[in-house]
Amino acid sequence: MGLESSTRWLGRRLNKFTCGPGRMLTDLRKAFLNAPGKILRQLSEKKGPLTSNDLRDGMLAMLAALLTKVPLRISEAMALQFGVTLFDHGSAKSRKVTIDLSEDLVKNDLSRTAKLGVELIALLDLYLKHIRPKLAEYNNTFLFPGKGEVDKSRSSDHISRSLAALTSKPPLVRMTAHQWRHVVGYIYLLEHPGCYEVVRRFLGHRAIETTMIYYAFMLENDANESLDRTIDKLAALDGPSRILSKRRA
Repeated sequence: MGLESSTRWLGRRLNKFTCGPGRMLTDLRKAFLNAPGKILRQLSEKKGPLTSNDLRDGMLAMLAALLTKVPLRISEAMALQFGVTLFDHGSAKSRKVTIDLSEDLVKNDLSRTAKLGVELIALLDLYLKHIRPKLAEYNNTFLFPGKGEVDKSRSSDHISRSLAALTSKPPLVRMTAHQWRHVVGYIYLLEHPGCYEVVRRFLGHRAIETTMIYYAFMLENDANESLDRTIDKLAALDGPSRILSKRRA
């Protein structure tokens, strides 16, 4: 799928996330923002041993939570490795969890850094305590460990398809990891119209043009809404139109 057709598809899919009357979040958007944390908390409180499906869902929930707050490319997320690209320093109030990806691990050769927020760290702790120990074997150091004796991560393609399968269940809609991170950009732009440079930075695009291509449908909407507001403002300054005045007369 080319970039242009991909963006058209993304536009149709993202329209499901627009705000309803009074700018209240739709059920779909609520689910998108809250589902990862809800899954991890439910699994951490589950009585009895976790099943293989539980462990898979917990790992996918952690991935989704990460992509929501730090929208990495899936290959970048799979490169997260404790002590190499993922660092946990300090304790209590002085604790910091940071991501530091060198340019050779990033698609467009731009190094990426990020600091995890308090809520994301809390979800990470649930994942590290209840899920990851049952996934990791032989001292695997990757955040999303692969199977077997080798110190490696999960396959990017496999885990992205697994996320798509998980999100196919209502109230969500089917989304790969790539689509998930672009929904994050869309939600941000809904709250901060026109802030494409911020989105460019947290998506890790080299050029602002790439970001604007992905959200071209929003540019068109913004332009139409701006025109509508401008015309209404000018019309109000000039008073009621003659046509309307004649009709009322």
